[in-house]
Amino acid sequence: MAILGPTGCGKSTLLTIMAGLMRPDEGRVLVNGEDLFGNIKALRRHIGLLFQDPEHQLFNATVYDEVAYALRTMGMPEDEVRRRVLRVVEELGIRELLDRRPFKLSVGEKKKVALASVLSYDPEVLLLDEPTANLGARDEALIISTLVKARRAGKTVVMASHDLEFVFRVADKAYIMGNGTIKAVVKGEDVIKPEVLDAVGLTPPLITMVAEHFRISYEEIASLTRVTEEHERQEQSLKLGTKAHASSFDTVASNHGDKGGG
Repeated sequence: MAILGPTGCGKSTLLTIMAGLMRPDEGRVLVNGEDLFGNIKALRRHIGLLFQDPEHQLFNATVYDEVAYALRTMGMPEDEVRRRVLRVVEELGIRELLDRRPFKLSVGEKKKVALASVLSYDPEVLLLDEPTANLGARDEALIISTLVKARRAGKTVVMASHDLEFVFRVADKAYIMGNGTIKAVVKGEDVIKPEVLDAVGLTPPLITMVAEHFRISYEEIASLTRVTEEHERQEQSLKLGTKAHASSFDTVASNHGDKGGG
């Protein structure tokens, strides 16, 4: 799900409260039916928060130590720490950064390191504050891939974002905030429709203006660009097919080599 709204409406504050880093003035935060602040040390292990500015959560001497930090505080054996660190940096394509100092990295690299430090302990709930801010197309695609994997694994993903096109592509549901309150709840595929944007006072993104100008239906745009369960199944099938093809090719090459060697 996504949380939308203008700057200052309370998106980041809400995520901070949901992560247990700030107490609400009223109401409760429940994790699996249990009050978060009643058992915060145990329950916060189930929650991972990615800050909008990655420098707010980077403080270790090397990228390896940064990604390993949460695991070590949980008391994991060092061999398990290393296994998890290497797994997540491979997934995010940042293994070559392991010995680098986090503060010497680019903005995109810092964000991927911060995300790796969260994913390393495999939380059930992912809270992402502006996950695509200041990222290029390739890194944004990586974020989308990460969200797809999390959704496939049954995790809860909550993201605050100004990027309506990104929300349109990946969110199942969007909560639109204003002045600290929820003004509307809509389906993810509806966040770019003019009537929704007008109702909550959000500026139309480029994809909306293109659709209106060329009279393209929003259903057609959604079928082409949204990352749906069907897209996920097709992507998984393609990967499995590629692996099977590669395996068959290796077998043929091996047999050919055996014959040649004989």
